[in-house]
Amino acid sequence: MLLNLWATWCEPCIKEMPSLVDLQKKLGSALTVVPIANMIKSSGYQQTFLTFGIVQGLIVLGAAMLLVTPEYNAFPTPLVLNAFDWLSRIAASAPGGGGKEATANRPVALLSASPGPLGGLRSMNLLRQYLGGAFQMIVVPQQFALGKAGDAFDEHGALKDAKAQHAVQGVLDAVGELATALKPR
Repeated sequence: MLLNLWATWCEPCIKEMPSLVDLQKKLGSALTVVPIANMIKSSGYQQTFLTFGIVQGLIVLGAAMLLVTPEYNAFPTPLVLNAFDWLSRIAASAPGGGGKEATANRPVALLSASPGPLGGLRSMNLLRQYLGGAFQMIVVPQQFALGKAGDAFDEHGALKDAKAQHAVQGVLDAVGELATALKPR
């Protein structure tokens, strides 16, 4: 399951959408892409996209999580932090558990993109500590931060740089291998 937290103001986020559609088509039922946008009031969207049920379901049902997010002033976006904070408010007695009961020992991988040269690296380091410490998730050591993301994609939404493609694939492979290794037999 790929939970893509993106923002309407994030040009690289919009440019990457066609590549996520292609990835979903390529992997079929092996992958579910769930895009969730941080919509602002002026965009005309009034609904809340993240509710307790959606967040809990995505984390509890997935064998692993690939968290792809931009950074916001060197920190994880409020949407990402709020999603996990809301999860911690779910009672442990809920189906699948709440908070740490729902996240402990769940593999997670981190990808980030930013128009700046560091590509969200600063926020990824904080997010790694947050998910591992507060939610006891297993964050794979492989991660990738795409700098200057506005120039990194071709007209079809694919990464132009082969090294970047290889790095992203390495992150996907790492979280997939960990999820397979942790899967109950």
